[in-house]
Amino acid sequence: MKRLALALCFAASLSAAARTDLAGASALYTQGRYADASAAFEQIARTEPESAVVLFHLGKLAVHGHDYAAAIERLTRAAALAPNDAAITLWLGNAHAWSASVSEGLTARVSHGRKALALYRRAVALDPENVPARFALMNFYRHVPAMLGGGLDRAYREAGEIARRDATAGAYARALLSFHEQKFSVAYDTLELLLEKSPDHYGANFLLGRLAAASRQHCAEGRASLQRCLRLTPTENDDPHADARALLAQLEAPEVAAKK
Repeated sequence: MKRLALALCFAASLSAAARTDLAGASALYTQGRYADASAAFEQIARTEPESAVVLFHLGKLAVHGHDYAAAIERLTRAAALAPNDAAITLWLGNAHAWSASVSEGLTARVSHGRKALALYRRAVALDPENVPARFALMNFYRHVPAMLGGGLDRAYREAGEIARRDATAGAYARALLSFHEQKFSVAYDTLELLLEKSPDHYGANFLLGRLAAASRQHCAEGRASLQRCLRLTPTENDDPHADARALLAQLEAPEVAAKK
């Protein structure tokens, strides 16, 4: 109901023509055609500059384009227009998290990191069933030391919350954490079971490719999984096809391709 109400709010703020254009622009985004989607949303923004949904998409597109300053600016404006929307809050957190990862100074990294953590926690508080928000929070915890608000204990607790809501997502979360700890055999066993039930799970297929490249084990399975990724459409939260191709090239190197 919360998402429906938000969608109705967005729709009411747009003209009929803009709503038609919005549907096309959103379809381009869903298809992963980010350059075309960006042009389409920019066109809509010329007549609807204060639309939360347009600013939201432009902010996400800026994240995908690695323009994190623009992403923060657009998503901050979107959040001001829709302060209780978990998805906007989540992506503003993503923008700050990526900014932290590329900032040169320690002060800037810590500042962006603290903002990201606060926004991820707020997104989960706004919508406790939002699995992408919980994944973002889990990933923050696994990459950041405990003294700065992270830690693997917190990450595993969040993985448990994900599993309570979605068993498949929970298995993927556990595999990610096992991979992070370089417990490759545990990660592989978890992914094998997951992919038996959900063979087209993009993230799990991609992670199996990463595991094969990192461990130099299960290389044949890793290549097959990455090739499957290239036949699937990644979501906005998945690694792109370009990264799958790069991993596949690693696994197809002569010295690796010979491994079973």
